Amino acid sequence: MRRITETARVNEFLDRLNYPLRAEMNAVRMIILANKKVEEHLISGGNPIFYYKDYMATFNTGSRKCLTLIFHKGMNLHDPSGLFEGDHTVRRIVKFRNMKDVKAKEENLKRVVNDWVTLMDG
Repeated sequence: MRRITETARVNEFLDRLNYPLRAEMNAVRMIILANKKVEEHLISGGNPIFYYKDYMATFNTGSRKCLTLIFHKGMNLHDPSGLFEGDHTVRRIVKFRNMKDVKAKEENLKRVVNDWVTLMDG
């Protein structure tokens, strides 16, 4: 029996996903996975989760108007760009409304992901 990799499982999930921001979700996913230390898998509820030495971020597809990326311990990350929204005590969120929004936030998202890896290696 062939063992399915986590990335293959996420690909299959996205291929079947009926979500209006699926292309944006995949684009954000590729930005995050550009850091080769970050890995992904599917959580029991279905959405992909990203991790490096600890859980980093998860997609929330509850809204059909924007894609939400939740950084579980975002309070540990410095964000002078204003990428993060909200003021929860622990987590931080990033919302993507369309592909133009994904492109506009790409560099800041890469920086946050790289900061996470640096923090975990610290």
